[in-house]
Amino acid sequence: MPATLVAEWARQDVNNTTFLHNAPLPRFTPLPSPSSSDTKRYEALVIGAGPSGLMLTTLLTRYGLPSTSLLCIDSRPHQTLVGNADGINARTLEILGQLGLESRIRRDGTRFAESTVWTREESNPEVLVKKMTLPFDMAPARYEQLITLHQGHIESIFREDLKRYDGRDVQYGSKLVDMRIDEDGDKEFPVLATIERDGVREEMRTKYLVGADGAKSAVRGSMGVELEGDMTDELWGVIDLVVDSDFPDVRRQSSINTLPGKGGEIWVTGGVKGGFIVPRERLSNGDFLTRLYLDMTVKNEQENGVATARLAEHQRQTTKERRNQITEALILDRAAKLFRPFRFEVKKGTQVHWWAAFRISQSLTKSFTLKDSTSHPRVFIVGDACHSHSPRQGQGMNVSMQDSFNLAWKLAYSIFGIDASDGGSKLLDSYEEERLPNARNLIAFDKRMNQEGLAMKEKWAEMKQFVVSCGVEYGEGLCVSRAKFKKEQTWTKEDYLNGVILPGRRLLNCRVKRFADGNMRDIHDELGSEGRFSIMMLASYDFGVKDGRSTIIADDICSKVIKKFSPGLIQPIIVQPHLHPEFQWTDLPSSIRQEAEMSLHNASADTYKVYGVEHSGSHAGALIVVRPDGIVGMMAELEDTQQVVTFLKRMVRTVE
Repeated sequence: MPATLVAEWARQDVNNTTFLHNAPLPRFTPLPSPSSSDTKRYEALVIGAGPSGLMLTTLLTRYGLPSTSLLCIDSRPHQTLVGNADGINARTLEILGQLGLESRIRRDGTRFAESTVWTREESNPEVLVKKMTLPFDMAPARYEQLITLHQGHIESIFREDLKRYDGRDVQYGSKLVDMRIDEDGDKEFPVLATIERDGVREEMRTKYLVGADGAKSAVRGSMGVELEGDMTDELWGVIDLVVDSDFPDVRRQSSINTLPGKGGEIWVTGGVKGGFIVPRERLSNGDFLTRLYLDMTVKNEQENGVATARLAEHQRQTTKERRNQITEALILDRAAKLFRPFRFEVKKGTQVHWWAAFRISQSLTKSFTLKDSTSHPRVFIVGDACHSHSPRQGQGMNVSMQDSFNLAWKLAYSIFGIDASDGGSKLLDSYEEERLPNARNLIAFDKRMNQEGLAMKEKWAEMKQFVVSCGVEYGEGLCVSRAKFKKEQTWTKEDYLNGVILPGRRLLNCRVKRFADGNMRDIHDELGSEGRFSIMMLASYDFGVKDGRSTIIADDICSKVIKKFSPGLIQPIIVQPHLHPEFQWTDLPSSIRQEAEMSLHNASADTYKVYGVEHSGSHAGALIVVRPDGIVGMMAELEDTQQVVTFLKRMVRTVE
């Protein structure tokens, strides 16, 4: 087939395919009226168009914020072209799956299946020996555990999704110069931002501003907060290349450990922890990209009589100096020495795609928000703007996007007036209340992974919770309630990771069979990406039986509970373990048939077991409230529909 015809068909497919937009969230506040001055006004201004900024902009767009109310800017002239982040973990894939954006990543990225560990024997340090091969299997998840794909691809996927909605795109080449809260100038749009583009400065006003502008965040600087923590002595080099190597596991995620060095220029010849390979995606010419991380740390010999503080300061200065001396050639030389006796070099006819040298920072800001005079949060920071840690666990891009996923629905509820009656302050406060402890726990985990003497068994238990982000857990708060639901069994963190429902953790995906058409479905697809809450009822065996306990409760949810809130904002999902052979659809109350026709599912007893819920007996079943970000907000016994209503009223306005 002629290439021109293939290109034309591809173009028509992009331009002519029908795209189903999300239904916007209900809005109880008026759209902003045109400004009487020349100052542009927005309801949300996003600074930074990396993955976290684009995730937030995409979600706010889907929730119904028009381009006249939402602007995303970036100081760069264009999106990421080379380097930066490259790992998308299991939980991020699940989130992108809810948005329908995961397919290209899974198609184009490289999936981690196995991980190997290589080391040198002290008796013969010139030999590199494989110690183990492990399946890369951390936690049950809907998709793969980890996929590597260049950050630029992720940004492109988000930008294409934005263009589908109303043709909007990022405003590149625009830099935030200054930001402050100025309620006297405009109380409704109190955040005043000065933006510079093409050498021209312009003032803009916004209700809310979000800094997704990275580790050197201008937003964080304008907030007057600093990253606090440790700038370690660890120095690493990273390089992306098409490699020519006879190393057997060059296409697997592999760790290579060295032996301690013996003085001299040990930062090149030894004395480091080694490095690890990250296999990457296939390029357009058919070559496969490889990323290599190398420990380039300098360790000074301790001198007798020299104070510890002086040694530490000398070590920091040495590390800083060595970082400035690292070059592409030095990284490649170090790689050749690390992999000896195997060959490891740049493939002939190709060039290194990207390289960098960096120090490991493990730091965190004390606050993720800036409030106005009424204590209402107006400015937020997400991602690297508010926390930094080692890239070795592959968390940076993932945690950043998950920050935005947590914030987006809360921001939309506040802008649209969907939130409870306090104007959204408590709901917006919950962003920091949930994400700051999560970042703190991640940094603590990162430090423990480097702790000498920590047993591999202990490391593995923690890695399973953190590395693929499926163990993220929010504590009791406005959006999480663990009251009243009783369990006879004591569950462990491992049980929760494997699917047992716990408020504050994500709902594990399970396969169910839709009653209406017999299709197998994923529960995550039922949650959707429209910013809605879901009341998932795990019914007992008496569902469908006239006057049965589960039937009565399902009728109450569909006819009363969801009617207390704006239409379409709370969706019922009914899962039941068995239907009597003589059951007829018309046997159900009309409210269930109307509200849950396409969300009534059959599930096996194994599904109930995974969720830690009984499927038969007098106390069988449960009610689960799932938040718009896929986190379980609360869990109650079937009869406790009033508890569900009380919980939802904490976050969502009623329409009664």
